[in-house]
Amino acid sequence: VHTKGTRTSGKTGDCINGKMLITINEKEEEFPYADCGSFEYAKSEISSATKVCGVIDFHHTINRTTYDSQGVLIEAVVMKMDRPIYMAMPNYLTNTRASVLTAQAFNKANERLDDYFEDNLKIDKYSSTWETKWLEFLKTEMRNVGGELSTYNYHEIPSRSLAKYIQGLTPISSVNCL
Repeated sequence: VHTKGTRTSGKTGDCINGKMLITINEKEEEFPYADCGSFEYAKSEISSATKVCGVIDFHHTINRTTYDSQGVLIEAVVMKMDRPIYMAMPNYLTNTRASVLTAQAFNKANERLDDYFEDNLKIDKYSSTWETKWLEFLKTEMRNVGGELSTYNYHEIPSRSLAKYIQGLTPISSVNCL
């Protein structure tokens, strides 16, 4: 996992009426939710009971709030997976349903990572601990919706079939899945 961070001062004296100003960054890569358009399922060539997909450029932004003697600091940490992630879902699901369930699982796993990050401020943001926890949360949430997740290409998905991971502003944007 690669991370990068920025810090934004939130000193009380910087704002009118003592209210805190928080900069909102509207770059596409910082939209908070997995978009189901990222997950393009297709029938597995290896198992007739499974449909599979893979994503590249998987990333997630965590906003960590810390306090120092000068006020509140907001630190945005962008975590990126360096390798493709492969998913499998039961073949009886439609591609749309599999995509929506996968996006929901990713959103839940990212929420769990946010909470873990906030509860473990002493762990360095560049530690490999984050990738390990992230994958653990992703695998658990995929199992919870009836699927599987791996960093290994067990279903032999061709690299040309991997989709770029995208995010949106709403928890589930099924428009991209129809």
